[in-house]
Amino acid sequence: MIVVNASAIVAMLTREPEADTLVSALAAAGRAETTPIAIYEAVPGLSRKRQWSVAEAEAHVGTS
Repeated sequence: MIVVNASAIVAMLTREPEADTLVSALAAAGRAETTPIAIYEAVPGLSRKRQWSVAEAEAHVGTS
């Protein structure tokens, strides 16, 4: 099992250079989990990085 933190969520959603490595690690782990705090932290991170509204970022993170 692997636990996915906010920075990994943002990296994958914004296709940062390490995104493919993260996706591969998740696939190899077979099971991945995250925390409500990581999701909460990923929303403003994604919003800042993409210059989206919080609502747009929430939709991409999957909090709605």
